Amino acid sequence: MHPCVPPYPRHACMQGCDASVLLDGSATGPGEQQAPPNLTLRPSSFKAINDIRDRLERECGGAVVSCSDILALAARDSVVATGGPEYRVPLGRRDSPRLATPQDVLSGLPAPTSAVPSLLDVFHNHSPDLDATDLVALSGAHTVGLGHCASFEGRLFPRPDPTMSPDFLGRLRRTCPAKGTDARTVLDVRTPDVFDNKYYVNLVNREGLLVSDQDLFTNDATRPIVERFARSQRYFFHQFGVSMVKMGQIRVLTGGQGQVRRNCSARNPGTTDDGLEWSSLVQTVVDAAAESYSTS
Repeated sequence: MHPCVPPYPRHACMQGCDASVLLDGSATGPGEQQAPPNLTLRPSSFKAINDIRDRLERECGGAVVSCSDILALAARDSVVATGGPEYRVPLGRRDSPRLATPQDVLSGLPAPTSAVPSLLDVFHNHSPDLDATDLVALSGAHTVGLGHCASFEGRLFPRPDPTMSPDFLGRLRRTCPAKGTDARTVLDVRTPDVFDNKYYVNLVNREGLLVSDQDLFTNDATRPIVERFARSQRYFFHQFGVSMVKMGQIRVLTGGQGQVRRNCSARNPGTTDDGLEWSSLVQTVVDAAAESYSTS
């Protein structure tokens, strides 16, 4: 993950977009950060969210803005800071006092070896309103960041993945010359530190790092979406904003549900996790976001 980018929504919305990923573990169980799919999330990102929360509390005279809203806004601002689109973030979320279970984390984050059907199953489990276009658009966040050899070495050994270009294969084998190599390489070989549409150009040229990346182009259902994003950065930016808003509205807590944490890494003293009721996807917000892009 890029150093300045907070946890990507796929990691942050396991049981709903409620900032549970920010909670530290306790005697009752490990935190979501310790789950294998989340081990690549940077501690500096979690610290940054807490630093922002502390400053907001000083400015606002109390705990007014939830960690969930801070996370959503920081994700948007990190995208903008690396050259990506600005989009409106609906606010009013509250924070969950409970962690997602290890099973929720494992089932909610598909392995980097997953093909499109498995990826779509995970998206549909999060919300039936998320579709193939959302999957391809949100995967575009891999235009920045790093991947560990362990996440793609199965494409190199014992036999090379035939969907990978020979030149790209040679480059990766120089970085990861054998199974078990502890090294990392960029997710986007063209512009690794810029949020743009070159991720999709990579896929068209068979230079996607992970199976879950390259299969977006290999699969007949998602290939036309990849090709359109590769041709038009403007269209990708538009759809990325719409899809981020949709993802950010999954089973949010609002009103009297949840809490506004005084420390993003710990639930407020004296709170319990009983009786939480999830709110449904706010489709009208998504429609409004889509309309705002279509008229801009």
